[in-house]
Amino acid sequence: MTFRAQREPPSEDDQRGLPPSTIPAQILRNGGVQQNRSIQREVFDKLLAEFLYDPYVDLLDENLSDNARFVTHLIEAAMESRAQKDPFTPKTLDTHATDCLRAVVLTIERQPKVLSASVSVDTSIQGNQPPFVCWLLVKIFTIGAKESLNDVWTQLRDVLSTCVSSALEKPACWRMGKLVSDLLKATIDGEST
Repeated sequence: MTFRAQREPPSEDDQRGLPPSTIPAQILRNGGVQQNRSIQREVFDKLLAEFLYDPYVDLLDENLSDNARFVTHLIEAAMESRAQKDPFTPKTLDTHATDCLRAVVLTIERQPKVLSASVSVDTSIQGNQPPFVCWLLVKIFTIGAKESLNDVWTQLRDVLSTCVSSALEKPACWRMGKLVSDLLKATIDGEST
C-alpha cells in the first residue's frame, strides 16, 4: 500500500517553472526570502552542502535560465563571502567561497549549454543579451583580482577550465568552448580578439 502526499497549490516559483524539489531551486527560493541574514546563510550553507554531496542539475533546455540564475546566485555568494572580513574565522569564508565555486563547476560540467544561454543578469541592458559566459568571466576575473594565492584561486582556475573543457566536449557547445578558450588565451597573452 502506498500513500501519496496531497499536493499543495503551486507556489509562485512553481508557476515560473522552478521544480520545487531540486536543491538549486531551493537555494534560489531561499535567496529571495526576507529573513534573518544568519538564518538565511545557515540554510544556504546546508543546501549547498547537500548539492555538493548529490548534485542534480535539470538538463532540459527550458531550464537553462534557471541554471544560469543558480550559477549567478553562487558566484554572487562567493563574491560576498570574499568581501567579508572575519579575523576570527577567515578559513570559513574561504571554504564558503570554494564550495560555491565547486557548485558552479558541477553545474557547468553537467549543462555546458548554460554558458551560451542568453540570460538577463544585467537588467540595464535592453534587447539581445550577451551569452551568459561573458557575465561569468567578468565575475570570475573580479574575484581573482581580489585574491591572494589560496584555495579560492584553485577553484577559480577550475571554473575557467570547466567553462572550456565542458563546452568543447559537447558538439552543440563546441563553438562556445572554442570562443571562450580563444578569449582566455588572448587575455593571458594581452591581445585583443
